[in-house]
Amino acid sequence: MEAKEMYKFVGTKWEDDKDGFAWGCIAPMYLTSPSSCVVRRQWEDMENLLSVYRENFTEKSLEEISRGDVIVLELPFGLWHIMVYVEDGKYLHCTESTDMEIIRLDDYYLHRIRGVFSVSSR
Repeated sequence: MEAKEMYKFVGTKWEDDKDGFAWGCIAPMYLTSPSSCVVRRQWEDMENLLSVYRENFTEKSLEEISRGDVIVLELPFGLWHIMVYVEDGKYLHCTESTDMEIIRLDDYYLHRIRGVFSVSSR
């Protein structure tokens, strides 16, 4: 997906669930890469998120990141967060307090990265 198309998702409202599956912060990945829906899970299953990504997607380094790739972050209290790389150090992500937005990674997020993945199917 082209970067300009990714910008169209900015402002999309937060939804906890969609069609009975966890949506929330994972929405940017599902919207920008519909084939990634193969990993759709219930919120209860999210504790194993990193393992699921490692089983289904190709892991890479942050230095290799390209448009549409996903970073998986571990936030306080063991919560997972997903961001999708857009371009020029900018990421699409969604939180309940901000809805969908594009940000640059700052130190708060950088040291919480647990994986970078190409979400196109293996």
